[in-house]
Amino acid sequence: MADCDVLTLHIPYNERNHNFISESDFRLMKPNAVLINTSRGGIVDEDALYNWLVENQKAYAVVDTYVDEPYVGKLVGLRNVSLTPHLGSCSRKSRLMMEAGAVEEVLNFIAGREFNNRVV
Repeated sequence: MADCDVLTLHIPYNERNHNFISESDFRLMKPNAVLINTSRGGIVDEDALYNWLVENQKAYAVVDTYVDEPYVGKLVGLRNVSLTPHLGSCSRKSRLMMEAGAVEEVLNFIAGREFNNRVV
């Protein structure tokens, strides 16, 4: 972490990964590093991120996912952060795949087939 200029996160959220990037990790990071989180909310401790950005004005963060969405927390007031409203998956192809998957699951449910890894 101490050698990273840019840290970008691409991990799933689970109990083990809650606050995967915490205050102790931010203490290791360069004062001008960039953190990019497009994974899931809860991966980065949002309070620790806020403190790191306030203490390190040359640091920067790009955040697309939050613990609570829509996000209305204190990161909004900072100049050294870009906040997007969970748009990381907004390509035409990914949206079409998501829509097709949702329809497929509705049809599976109606037909009594497996739904979300369980039988209904």
